[in-house]
Amino acid sequence: MQHRKQKEFKPKFEVKTTAENLQAAIDGESYEVATMYPQFLTDAKAEKVEKSFTWAFDTGKKHLECYKAALAALQMNAENTLPFEYAVCPVCGNTYDKAKMDEKCAFCGTGKDKFILI
Repeated sequence: MQHRKQKEFKPKFEVKTTAENLQAAIDGESYEVATMYPQFLTDAKAEKVEKSFTWAFDTGKKHLECYKAALAALQMNAENTLPFEYAVCPVCGNTYDKAKMDEKCAFCGTGKDKFILI
């Protein structure tokens, strides 16, 4: 058996600014919220399995707002006004400012003691 020499994988990427990266995140979440999740929910409702997609849709909307707030703070040179720590629900992905967590996840009801702090 002959071994083929494997080509070295060299991914191409471009280093961008924080503002450009945040805008790309906003664009991606905007697409998900406006286009992708509504279609997923339509399909899931037809199959009676929409709960997970509803959580993902709601979480995507919340992430979009976080990215917009981060970009606005960056543009106003006010990054210190953003939360320093976040808490993420391990069940549905709902994201909170750690200082403003609910006792239970507003989406799925998981207790805050289960949240992952980042």
